[in-house]
Amino acid sequence: MKAIVFILFGLIQLHQLVLAQDSAKKFSLEYLQWGDTSYLQVFERSVELPFEVSNRQNPEIVYTSFILNPNGKVDTFWISSSSCEDCESGIVEGFKLLGAFKPNWYTDKPVSIQINQAFSFGKKDRFGVFNVVYDSNRFAKPLRPGIEVKHVRNMEFTGYKKPMRTLKGTDQQYMYTVENPTIVAKREYKVDIEKGNYQEALKKLNYLYRGDPTDHELLLQRGEVKFQLSKIKGACKDWQNAMNKGNKRAEALFEQHCETGE
Repeated sequence: MKAIVFILFGLIQLHQLVLAQDSAKKFSLEYLQWGDTSYLQVFERSVELPFEVSNRQNPEIVYTSFILNPNGKVDTFWISSSSCEDCESGIVEGFKLLGAFKPNWYTDKPVSIQINQAFSFGKKDRFGVFNVVYDSNRFAKPLRPGIEVKHVRNMEFTGYKKPMRTLKGTDQQYMYTVENPTIVAKREYKVDIEKGNYQEALKKLNYLYRGDPTDHELLLQRGEVKFQLSKIKGACKDWQNAMNKGNKRAEALFEQHCETGE
């Protein structure tokens, strides 16, 4: 009986593999099949990133989109969101150094296509280069000739959405206008609180606290937001931690709302 189940399982896996291969052939232009001549490996082999990657336990991630022309050149580039300004400049420098290339899946009639890619900058590997966590969108979008792409869908990054920013290149000169996501979060969570959007404010406060777990004011304010969302236990825990760091207002709130057993 076990042998029959094993054989059936194997046949199902083989069938799924065949379907996947057929799908990849059918959509050879659209589906990104990374290989020896892929963008990623060309980028890794061609570029020595001009900055020191961090040694934090959690990697820095930069979400990007770019347009690949039929001649193999990248001429338009977006950064949707990121947690590492140095990493952004490193990617831009990498694109400036990267020559024309032809991905192995680029086999049909050449057209301009849009590729979405997420980069991760964490601990250096044994070669001293970055690693990629995953592809934020493994489908390339064919573009009609003469149609300028002005917007790509928003991408979520550590809990909140950030509008797409545009990077355009002319003669290998790139410039970018991406705001520091920490500055954005610090500004926007206060606006969310004023508008009563406590759930959105909580997402941004969670992001900020992960970046600076020593900030007792963030704990205080996150506790107040959780209290507004009726997350009493979570609020009390934040206030207690802030109180232990010497925050007097957190101590008062803890005494008022938490010591009664709520």
